[in-house]
Amino acid sequence: MRLGASPKKAYKYLISLVDINLSGVVDIDTLNEDLITMTTRGKQAAAARLGVSSKIILPVDNIILAEELERESKEKDDIIEAKDTIIDEQAKEIAELKKRLGEDE
Repeated sequence: MRLGASPKKAYKYLISLVDINLSGVVDIDTLNEDLITMTTRGKQAAAARLGVSSKIILPVDNIILAEELERESKEKDDIIEAKDTIIDEQAKEIAELKKRLGEDE
């Protein structure tokens, strides 16, 4: 060992990015299952190629799960926003009706 060198083993990093165009995807659940299967197989293949345990390969499927949860959250936020708009419109209608009732008396 040379002077000042770290006694720790050198680490290798393999970073993969899967970019998927989701336009035209009909069944997002099937797509997610396929992606998780694909990343699991990819982790196992990378681990075998590097000669390490697949347990130390970063779990890319967690990133996929996070993306899925973010998408579902956005969809629910959009639904809530649409319902809030309807509630606001109905509140205005109620206020207008109350005003008319007050004028009629």
